Amino acid sequence: MDAYNARKQLISNESWLTTDEKDEKLRELETAKDAALERVNQASGDYELNSAKTDGISTVNSVSIQGTKKPDAKNTVDTAREAMSTALNATSSDWTAEEKLERQR
Repeated sequence: MDAYNARKQLISNESWLTTDEKDEKLRELETAKDAALERVNQASGDYELNSAKTDGISTVNSVSIQGTKKPDAKNTVDTAREAMSTALNATSSDWTAEEKLERQR
């Protein structure tokens, strides 16, 4: 359960995840934990138990904590700003440097 609790904390604290992404990741984590516990419960020998434990930890740790919505939005904004800056620079050869900076804000 230490791997589960640690992963849950990472997901909960990840600032690049939206609330919806956090909820989705936490559901994935819960499913991984349930599957791991089921395998542990079905183990009948020491080898199976150790294997179930190792595989369960790996499964729990494989739940991604990476989000895509905030980074994608940031990239979209950055791309739009760069395009605007490029367009302003291309059409403003007679502007002073100060005027160019003012228009980029």
